[in-house]
Amino acid sequence: MLLLAMAPAHAYSREYQMAKYKDWSNGPYWCATNDGTPRVGDPSAYGCIEMNGDYLQIADGKKDGKRAGMQWKTGYGRHGLCVNKFGKDFYQKGYYKFPSGKRVCNKNFREGSWITFRVGTCNGSKFDCSKTKNWRNWGDWVKRKNEN
Repeated sequence: MLLLAMAPAHAYSREYQMAKYKDWSNGPYWCATNDGTPRVGDPSAYGCIEMNGDYLQIADGKKDGKRAGMQWKTGYGRHGLCVNKFGKDFYQKGYYKFPSGKRVCNKNFREGSWITFRVGTCNGSKFDCSKTKNWRNWGDWVKRKNEN
């Protein structure tokens, strides 16, 4: 008896991308921190998905030598890491901290697809940050639909 196994139509490999310099956009976006707060507190990582341009925006909240990153996955199989290795990029206004947001990964997600993401940190001087297992201090997973 001969058994045949069919491969999926398209299998995605994990994407790893260093964030590049670009001002954060002013459009619909969804954000998360790794300390459980949407905008206040003292997060070491802050990340947003800007739906109009499919930008993953990642900010580093502490001057601690660690990288800030966003782990993401789509409902159709794409997944990866967007990493900010350029250091702290927050400013303080009263009690509130805001990302100055100059680091993004530009993606092209399918319209109407689900995107799940979380943010965390990695000590790049001790670990290979291209490996998800070396990341720590993850925030909660956030799930949003990519709709404009």
